Amino acid sequence: MRKILLLISVMIPLSAMAGESFYYDPLQEFATDLNLKYNPEFDFDYCSKNTEICNNIIKDQNRFPKFDIQNRASDFSWGMFWTLQALDILSTKEGLEYDCVKEMNPLLPKRPSTSRLLLHKGMVFGVPYFGKNWRTNTTDEELLAANLITAIVVINNIDVINGASRNCSKLR
Repeated sequence: MRKILLLISVMIPLSAMAGESFYYDPLQEFATDLNLKYNPEFDFDYCSKNTEICNNIIKDQNRFPKFDIQNRASDFSWGMFWTLQALDILSTKEGLEYDCVKEMNPLLPKRPSTSRLLLHKGMVFGVPYFGKNWRTNTTDEELLAANLITAIVVINNIDVINGASRNCSKLR
């Protein structure tokens, strides 16, 4: 729906610039009542003088499309996201070198290979990133939440590795 509204908002000015005769005025029903020579510098109390017109405009605000402007996530946030994903894979792989460590992700086997970890990350994050336009539709706040969760996972992996290095033996 958002894409259609964006397309319409771009097409109307472009068609007007092309000299086509199509023109849609959302305030058309109020056009006869409006003072088209209105100058806000000198008529600061227009709505107090014309309350009915202003009330009709305010009442019909829901006729006008509302566009939510979202700033896309910065390149730094995306860089941090992919760096943390790589650190998660590396720390998981290093932790799995000990006999007492197992993978806790229920979507993965207890001892996944590096290729299985890469495939998992690629399917879970790579496909939506490239296929579902995550790059353009994700905000910094959403990435911050994902980055905080992944940072906690990486810190936990490092803590598990430190504990395993003291109490367990290496498999390889």
